[in-house]
Amino acid sequence: GGEEDNDDKATTVLQPESVQQIGLQHWHEIHPSRWGSGGFVSATTTESTCRCDLRSCSQRPDDTSRCAPTDVSGSTAAPPRVIYCCDVEGHWPYFCNFVDLCGTDRLRFVQIGDQRNVSEAPELELADGWHFVFGGDSCDKGPGSLRFVECMVRFKRKYPERVHLILGNRDINKMRWTAELDQCEIDRLLVVPPVFWLPEKTRLSPLDYVRRVAAEAEGVAESEVSEAMLAKHNTKANKVRYMLKHDMGSDGDFEFRRHELAMMKGLGTSEISDEAVVASYETWTAEGGSMREYLRLGQLALLLGNTLFVHGQVIGNQFSCCPGGAEQWSVRVVPTDDFGGFEVVEDLPRWADKLNAWAARQIEAWQRQPTWQQPPIVPERASWRARGGSSLITYGTPAAEVPSVVYCRWLKDDCMPKKYPSDLVDYLKSYGVHSVVVGHTPHGNCPTVIPHNGLTVLMGDTSYSHMKADVAFAGDNRGEAVSLVIVEQQMLHVSGRTHMKQILEYQISPNSNLDKVGVMQKRRSRGEERYFVKARICEENDLKFNGYLMCKMEGFKTYYTVLRRDEAERSLGGQPVQQNYSSIAHYNPHGDISELCRLRLLWDHCMERWDHNLDGSLSQKELEDALTEDEVRQAVLAAFPGCSFDVVARELNRHQFELKTPRESEEQDSSMSEDEAWCMLPKRSGESAESFVSRKTTRSRKRTKSRKEGSSERGRSDSRKPSNSRVGLGSRQGSCTSRKPTRSQWRQSFRSCPGCVCAGGGKEGLAFQVSEPLVYRHAEARGGRGLTEPVL
Repeated sequence: GGEEDNDDKATTVLQPESVQQIGLQHWHEIHPSRWGSGGFVSATTTESTCRCDLRSCSQRPDDTSRCAPTDVSGSTAAPPRVIYCCDVEGHWPYFCNFVDLCGTDRLRFVQIGDQRNVSEAPELELADGWHFVFGGDSCDKGPGSLRFVECMVRFKRKYPERVHLILGNRDINKMRWTAELDQCEIDRLLVVPPVFWLPEKTRLSPLDYVRRVAAEAEGVAESEVSEAMLAKHNTKANKVRYMLKHDMGSDGDFEFRRHELAMMKGLGTSEISDEAVVASYETWTAEGGSMREYLRLGQLALLLGNTLFVHGQVIGNQFSCCPGGAEQWSVRVVPTDDFGGFEVVEDLPRWADKLNAWAARQIEAWQRQPTWQQPPIVPERASWRARGGSSLITYGTPAAEVPSVVYCRWLKDDCMPKKYPSDLVDYLKSYGVHSVVVGHTPHGNCPTVIPHNGLTVLMGDTSYSHMKADVAFAGDNRGEAVSLVIVEQQMLHVSGRTHMKQILEYQISPNSNLDKVGVMQKRRSRGEERYFVKARICEENDLKFNGYLMCKMEGFKTYYTVLRRDEAERSLGGQPVQQNYSSIAHYNPHGDISELCRLRLLWDHCMERWDHNLDGSLSQKELEDALTEDEVRQAVLAAFPGCSFDVVARELNRHQFELKTPRESEEQDSSMSEDEAWCMLPKRSGESAESFVSRKTTRSRKRTKSRKEGSSERGRSDSRKPSNSRVGLGSRQGSCTSRKPTRSQWRQSFRSCPGCVCAGGGKEGLAFQVSEPLVYRHAEARGGRGLTEPVL
C-alpha cells in the first residue's frame, strides 16, 4: 500500500513494561554466563569460526526460517554475538567511552586505567564467543585518528576470524594521498583541476585556494598575488589543508593531527611543524602504514549470522550519476574491473563475496600503482582513472559509477526515516536476513531503528550527537553521547547515554517491538510534521523507563522532546507533539535497602564488569556505565531508592566492608581510622532506608559538634548545609520537590518549596552553590522547622 500506508498501520497502543522485576538472588540461574571467571581467551587460543554459512542453507526464498550457524567443519554452533561500533571518525575519547560501556566481560583494554590520553594505541581483548564489527569511517574528525586506526589493525590481527573492519568513504579516500601529495602533483599547481564528484558551483581548484592563502598571508588582494607568492605558499601542507576542507569533508583535521602527534610524542603543539603533520599523512598510507593495512584488511559487506553489515545502505535515492535513475538497490550490484561496468548477482552471500573480492583487487592495484600514470587535467571522471584503485576511490564518492553500499543513504527529503520497499524486504528475508545495520549517515544522539515486517534496519552513526559540544576537545560534536549496539539471536539491543546523559535502552526483534522504538506518528493531514520514537529513556535522576525520546528531522536540524508513556501513546495516535524539552516525571520508588546477600551479588557483578581501572571501588563514571544494564538498574532501585548517582557509588563502596569475609574485615578493621569505621556503619535489622540514613546523619552531627567545641553555632550551621549533590533518583511519598530552575538560578540562591518554610526561604536566604536542585522533605514532617538537609 505504499510507505505512508505502512506508517499509518503501525500499532499505537503502548504495552506495559516488558522487563520483569527479578531478585538479585536469582541472577545466577538467569545469567550464568555473567558470573564466570571472565570468559576471555588468550591471543594464542585457536579461534573457532562462529558464522552462519548461508551458502550451505538449502532453504530457498519461500522458506525464511533461520539456518543454524556452522563453522568450517560443519558442526552446529551458537549464533554469533556481535558488538557493533561505527563512525568513530578519530574521536578517541568516544571510543574509550564505548569500550567502558561494553563491560569487561565483552570487550576491554588490556592495559589498566584511563586510556583517553595514552601516547600509543592500547591493546584490546575480546571475550570468547563474541564478534566485533567496526562499521567504517575511522578518521578525520578528532585528535585520535592515528591511535584508533592502529588499534583496529592490531585488534584484527589478534582476532582475524572475529574482528571485522568495514570500509567507509573516509577510509577509502585516503588512497588519494599517494598520488595527490606526490611532489610532481604539487609542482603542476597551475593545471591541477578540482575533483569531478563535487557540484560545479562548489568546486574550487588548488590554484584558487593557494591564491587565497597567499593573499591573506601577504596582506594583499587576490588579484595582486604574484607568481613568487604562489610559489612560496604552494606547499604540501596547504595541499593537505585544501583536500581536507574542500573535497574530503574534514576541515580542521590538519590541526587535530598536530595535537595528536604532540600528545603521542610528549611535545607541545607548537613544536610539531607543518612538515611533520604532512609526513604523518604520507607514511600513514605508505608501505607499513596503519591506514594502508586497515584498507588491506577491510571489506565492503559482511554477512554475519542473520545480519547484513555495510557502511552506507543497501538502497539509495541519490545515485544521479548512475544509469537507471537516482533510486536503486546497491545490494546485488558488483562493479567490474572495467570502468563503469557492473554485474548483478542475485545470490546474496555470493554478492557479498564478489563485492569484497573486487575491493581487494582494487586495493592491490593501488598498492602496485599508487601514483598517476597520466595526471588529470579536467574535472571529468575519465581523466581521473589513470592510477591504481581509481574505481574503488570513485565508488566511495557521491559520483559513484554504479550503486554503492559506501556512499549511499536512504532517507526522506527532510531526512526523516524511510522504510525499504516491500520487494527489497522480501528479498533480504528470503536469504534469512533479519537485520541490516548501517552507519555513514549521522542521525541524532542515538541509533535510529526502522522496523519492518520481519526485518529491522538500524542506523548507527551518532557522530553529530551534540554539535559544538567541545567536551572532549575543541571541535567535539558528540559530547556525552555514547551508544552500544549488541546483535544477539536476532535481537538488536541498544544501550547508552544521550548527549543530555539520559540513560537509554531498547531492544527490537524482527517480529516484536514492545518498546515502540522507530514507530512513526500518524499523520492526520498531508504536510503535517511528524515525530518518531527515537529511544526509550530514563532521566539521570530516575532509573525507571517511563519516558520516550521523540525525534523530528528537518534537514540538518534535529528536534527532541521527551514524553511520558501516556503522552507518547496519544501522539502516536495522531495528537500533535508539544515541544517541552522538560525532564520526564520523577519516579517515586518504595522499598528498603537490600539484604546483605543481594547487595553482595550487586557488588560482585559491578566489580566483575564495570571496575575498569581495577581499583576495587566504583567511581561515578563506572556506575553510569553499569546503569545501562537493566539488571543493575532494577537492583539499584530496590537497594537505594531515592539516591543520586554519587550517593549510590559511595554507599556501594562503603558496603564493600560488610561484603568482605570475616578475615578480610578483621584485617582491614585493625588499620581503619574512626572516620572510616563510621562510614561502614551497618544497617540494623528491619531498619528502613530513611531511618538508616537519618541515623547516620544524626551520628555525623554529634561527631561534628563534639569536634568543634566553642563554635557550636557555626557547627550547627555547617551541619545544615546540603552537600554538593546531584538531584536524587526519586523522592518518597509525602515529600515535595521545588520546581526545577536553571543552573544559574541555583548558583545565585536556593528556591524554597511552595507552601512551606525551607532552607533558603524566609528572612535572609542562604547562598549555596550546587550543581543541581536537591530533593527536600516537607517542613511539616519535621515539626515546622526549616528544611536543612536533602532527603536521600
